Amino acid sequence: MGPKVLIVGGGPAGSACGITTARAGLETIVFEKGGPDRDKVCGDGILPKAQKYLDSLNLYEKVKKRGIEVQKIVTYIGNSKPIVVEIPVINLQRSVFDKLMRDKVRSFGGKLLYNSNISSVKISSGGVLIEDSNQNSYKGDVLVLSTGARVHLARKLGFSFSKENVGVAMRGYMSNNLRLDHCLVYFSKDMDSFGWILPCPGNVLNVGLGSLGPKNSLKNLFETFAQNTVKEISGNSEFISKPEGYPLRIGLRKGDYVSDRVLIAGENIDCVWDLLGVGIGNAIETGIVAGDVIIKSKFPYSKEQLSTYENVIKKRMGKTHKGFSSARNFLKSSLGRYLFIKLSTSSVRARKSLAKIMGGDLQPDNLFSLRGLLKNL
Repeated sequence: MGPKVLIVGGGPAGSACGITTARAGLETIVFEKGGPDRDKVCGDGILPKAQKYLDSLNLYEKVKKRGIEVQKIVTYIGNSKPIVVEIPVINLQRSVFDKLMRDKVRSFGGKLLYNSNISSVKISSGGVLIEDSNQNSYKGDVLVLSTGARVHLARKLGFSFSKENVGVAMRGYMSNNLRLDHCLVYFSKDMDSFGWILPCPGNVLNVGLGSLGPKNSLKNLFETFAQNTVKEISGNSEFISKPEGYPLRIGLRKGDYVSDRVLIAGENIDCVWDLLGVGIGNAIETGIVAGDVIIKSKFPYSKEQLSTYENVIKKRMGKTHKGFSSARNFLKSSLGRYLFIKLSTSSVRARKSLAKIMGGDLQPDNLFSLRGLLKNL
């Protein structure tokens, strides 16, 4: 008989893992600290990579039906000309998206426990024991931690985390008075912050800003972005939800991903892409891989057995994450930024390459390097 799987965190990574293990017939419990409609600060954009994984989980059509599909992203770097990339993006509020994923876990026989804030975790040779804030205890064989950028539980189990490449983001919603029908992205000239305006269901705009700079400057950056850029696009609309902030873990973890009976997934392994701030597809991928490894593992579910998960993720994602970090450094250079903007605004081939990079089908160095730019002339 397969292991009993305990998953802490009901976001894309945890739900993807839960779908994978429950579909295989393993007893699966997902613990979600919020209610069924819990929101998450996010850009709400689902790029082609995430769409492919949703299709493998039998969720693509349902997500597409509930969301809004747009066909292009228009990007500005500083005061540059617009860079128009043709790419299909599904925009859907995370409060809806995450619930669709959690409902799919349940459809395969998995159990969802909402408003379940885990306070204690103990790992022994006999298994996993976790306890919530209401002093309810649960026993299992394998534990998956997918708690987003909050890593306190993983720290309690001995995983160490670097403070490097931890960014912050802020997001709110406005009415889409001018019926914007494509995604807008704005990068600062120093490439340390990026803003977005995305049309979402319900005739609203997701307005946000992410930053890798000082955390105490986020609110000022966001207010400047909202006043100087967003008002023109939104038709002077006011925020219909209070903008909220949230940390981002960027660049792919260098430390361990597993220990005896434990795997960490999603933003716990810093899976958000540098430069773009995109993480939904990566989080789903980590959850699926974690689930597949658990299915194939056997008692005692040791670190050595589970290390396949770490090896697969690093092999699949390592080069891309390194490429996006290099891409941001390339664009920080005046020459690199000038050449990229010049080519991307004049070359159809370059824009097609950019679409493939954003969609996860091409490595960043195929464009964000002198050699890559020359290939796209």
